[in-house]
Amino acid sequence: MAKPRSKPITTGSVGKGEAGMRAALLIIRLFLGGYFLFTLLTLFIDRAAFMKDVQLGTGENGIYVAGNLQTVADWLQQIVHPHYMLFAWLVLCGLAVVGLLLLLGLFTRVAACLGIVMNISFLLVTLHIQQGNTGAFSLGFNSAFLIMEVAVLITSPGRFFGLDALWRRKK
Repeated sequence: MAKPRSKPITTGSVGKGEAGMRAALLIIRLFLGGYFLFTLLTLFIDRAAFMKDVQLGTGENGIYVAGNLQTVADWLQQIVHPHYMLFAWLVLCGLAVVGLLLLLGLFTRVAACLGIVMNISFLLVTLHIQQGNTGAFSLGFNSAFLIMEVAVLITSPGRFFGLDALWRRKK
């Protein structure tokens, strides 16, 4: 008599190609979640440098932005800088929430959307602070994260190896 197969963690039957894709998405999701939490940890460890970065541009030089990016510079000068402590806490809370949700595989699409918004914000601020001279590393790094976050957004890998799968089964 053949031994019954145990139920897989994932829903439905999975072919070799699909199993590989799901494993790759799991690795991307875990990497992104871990990176957000690691960044949060480094900011807590070196709070003085973080607060100095948050206050950047409030001195007499301010922020100079060339080209089309002037609207973001205005937003930074008029809204973010006067309330830099609020935005510092929003960044920390965002890193914690996005990192935990991605690691747990809970509300992965929401976490990916929040991660995309944060990453675009970081990219725009980086472009402004460095006056467009960010170099290939910074742009490539942010672009790679955006692509990974979009992959998580459109595929929702938490449905396969995360708490989203348990939540869907209960429905």
